[in-house]
Amino acid sequence: MIHKLHIKNFKLIKDNSFDFKPLTIITGTNSCGKSSILQTLCFFINTNILNIEKSMYIQNFTRNLYIFDQMRNKDLHEDSIHITLNEKNIINITKEEITKNTEYLFDFEENFYYLKSNRNLIQDTEKIQNNIKFGVSGEYIGNYFSTNSLKSIDKIFYENPDSNKILNYHVDKWIKEILDLEISFTTNESIDIILNGFKDKNFSNYFLPSNISTGLNFATKIIIIGLSLKKGDIFIIENPEIHLHPKAISKFADFFAFLVSKGIQVIIETHSNYLLSKLRYINFKKEFKDEDCIIYYKDQQTDFVPIFIHSGKFTNINREKINFPTGFFDTDLDKLMEIR
Repeated sequence: MIHKLHIKNFKLIKDNSFDFKPLTIITGTNSCGKSSILQTLCFFINTNILNIEKSMYIQNFTRNLYIFDQMRNKDLHEDSIHITLNEKNIINITKEEITKNTEYLFDFEENFYYLKSNRNLIQDTEKIQNNIKFGVSGEYIGNYFSTNSLKSIDKIFYENPDSNKILNYHVDKWIKEILDLEISFTTNESIDIILNGFKDKNFSNYFLPSNISTGLNFATKIIIIGLSLKKGDIFIIENPEIHLHPKAISKFADFFAFLVSKGIQVIIETHSNYLLSKLRYINFKKEFKDEDCIIYYKDQQTDFVPIFIHSGKFTNINREKINFPTGFFDTDLDKLMEIR
């Protein structure tokens, strides 16, 4: 689990320390450095693996991180970048070299899962690289799901000893809950594509992935990956709200709280006030603990500010009620409540 992160002189981050919780939300205005936090975690991915294809995939994923002049903060004019994870794993980067003192590395798609928000759809199995489960864009999720859809999910998700334990069943269930769609997945064996069609159980309509909206496609990837994890895994998601209706975004808050309750650490970059508002409500209903969630907010002028949730209210570290920083919510919820 990620507990602490310190970043100095990396992109838009001058010098910030972050405490991570089981659910960590990173938000703020556009182009303020939110993604930089997630990118620094990628320096700790283990690349010393025997499988050549997987090693090359990881290197391609992290390649752009290692261009020094693009990494360092333009205002500080310092000659090194300093990143510390969990207080003991240190990376120093200069133009000449990268030095590491790390005892802890993430194993990509073993305990560390990263899902970027882009438009890549599911690919044919002919294009699948060996030993890549999902890919950072979820582009290889089809092969994984075709192989594992009828297998049992991890025991952390068992509702009771007699409940259905099949991955496909739980994926269908959460898609119904979040997207209000009754669909089932089919596999065309001749081309062996996962999600080669969505079947509407009420109307028996099939849709190929190329016809599925970006939002539905990305939402499905989040659900499949989330339900394929185990206790202690780390799941990082960029902008889960992309192209989704506010109702679906709100329902995803329930899904993330569900994953956290099963011992999975979830780290989210988001622009969605709907997601934050629903998390407040879930906390108010005591469906996740105050200490399980932290929000980091940043705008163009300030450093990242930690915000907590206590009894459904935004608070500082001392549990004193605060207003969310101006500029994020279109209309502050507390002001709307004055209408009552």
